[in-house]
Amino acid sequence: MKRITSASEQKAPRTVTATAVLAAVLILMSFTPFGYLQIGVVSMSLLMIPVAVGAVTCGICSAFILSALFGLTSFLQCFGLDRFGTLLFSVSPALTVIACILPRLFAGLCTGLTGTRTKKLGLCSYAVSGFCGAMFNSVFTFLALVLCFWNSSAFRTAIAEMGIETDSLFSFFTAFLGFNFMFEAFACLAATFLVGSLMERAGVISAADPFEHNLKGLLNR
Repeated sequence: MKRITSASEQKAPRTVTATAVLAAVLILMSFTPFGYLQIGVVSMSLLMIPVAVGAVTCGICSAFILSALFGLTSFLQCFGLDRFGTLLFSVSPALTVIACILPRLFAGLCTGLTGTRTKKLGLCSYAVSGFCGAMFNSVFTFLALVLCFWNSSAFRTAIAEMGIETDSLFSFFTAFLGFNFMFEAFACLAATFLVGSLMERAGVISAADPFEHNLKGLLNR
């Protein structure tokens, strides 16, 4: 008797393929100026774009995997590729791993939830996920820096020498999230909407089911 393949099992291979493509795009971006923009002391990152696209088109699992990859590329920037990241690594390598990877995992999870729950908005869900993804990334990264490094006199002295105010948490907050957040948020909003719309219209992958774990079908085969 021929086994009937469920819809989730049929969609799983395409989900894995799309996630792999987005992962390749993310890695490629990380080694170009489009991934980490060296403007000012703290570089701006647009790597939440493939994460947000994956959140809408593939689901939470895809967004989480892509965000983990984002965190890994962020940590690699600390080996002389990024001035601020290199500073963090010199203060504490272990805390740098936490500050680079953990915030991205939380950002990916939250973006995945946002992308799947807003899928009913149609193509606008890409814009919402892109904006929220950049916001989650900025907020979680800021919190990680405060929790891991704010009490370090070496860290505060070093970033003060780089031109970042450390008189209070509020001054550090505005310096860290000010222009950077606005640029990242609206750049991610526009780019995620454009890329996601093109992928969906080209039929690269069907829309994600907002209430299922999209890789479940493949993993259980």
